[in-house]
Amino acid sequence: MRKKLLILGNGFDLAFGFWTSYENLVNVRAGGDGGFWPFRNPPEGRFKNESLHNHFYTYVQNNLDNLGRIRWIDIEGELLNYVKNKKEPVTSELISEDEQSYNLLVWMLQKYLSAVYPYRRDADIDITIPLEILKSIRENGNFSAIYTFNYTDPTYILKHFAGFSDNEIPDIKYMHGSLEDKNIVLGFNEDLTLLQDYDFMFKCDKIEPHNLANDLINADDIIVYGLSFGQIDGSYFKPFLKQLSSKISTQPKPRFTIITYDKNSVKYIQRNLRAMGLSREGLNNGLELRIIPVKEIEWDSTVSNNYNSFLEGLKPQPPIVIGRRNSNNKHSW
Repeated sequence: MRKKLLILGNGFDLAFGFWTSYENLVNVRAGGDGGFWPFRNPPEGRFKNESLHNHFYTYVQNNLDNLGRIRWIDIEGELLNYVKNKKEPVTSELISEDEQSYNLLVWMLQKYLSAVYPYRRDADIDITIPLEILKSIRENGNFSAIYTFNYTDPTYILKHFAGFSDNEIPDIKYMHGSLEDKNIVLGFNEDLTLLQDYDFMFKCDKIEPHNLANDLINADDIIVYGLSFGQIDGSYFKPFLKQLSSKISTQPKPRFTIITYDKNSVKYIQRNLRAMGLSREGLNNGLELRIIPVKEIEWDSTVSNNYNSFLEGLKPQPPIVIGRRNSNNKHSW
């Protein structure tokens, strides 16, 4: 039996109003002026102009809006950008200071998410479409696994909002650790072109073994909810998508559906896919690919039709019977 997979990114938590984004980590202040963001104040000391602390402090200051908030930050992407710009020689003292800053960042992210999930959310957010998708998945069942790129436990949303029972929830595989186990993994993929003194940010030695690549190849229905396919997480899908886009098959194509927020999110995903060398035309060779922005379903007829087709496709399909002869007509099949 081929597999059905549900793959979750941070957009899944955000769709239900939870404050789990990197922007929330930076913006939320608790107990006065401190908050959880460890780089709110300017750095001091010998390396104040060249440290990881300075990189994040400067990034935030340069991207504050009129209300003093940041609208977007990709923390893992900025970790990668910082290390990309580091060239030898780099003193051991700076590396040690940066590692301490990195460890503090991981710890504060763990502390922040534990404080807000599932206790804080925007209760007035419209969850009609996300809820309809989850209920359709539950009603039509048979998903063999959930892979999540989040640290949060998706069973809370599945049970509390969509009415999943324990036996309706498939195995959950955490790609980057979980809050419950207190082993969240933050960083970027192994890269031999980078300064190897910063390999403490590599994810490869910290993540649990997983079977995502094989499960993708063996799946006939893949739903990706709230993942942007950026340069870090997108790399997990690149070999699979490359393989499928390089061949034209007469067999039924795997259904690959990406659920995202709005048209701007669609553009961002499309650009990230092209950055991996994947064209939409090539992907259509081997996949039944849909990118559905939930915000546009009510207003855009093309998006609405795509969405309805996606929901219909979740339903069990009748078996195709080949070679059954009609007894009333010997020439009929």
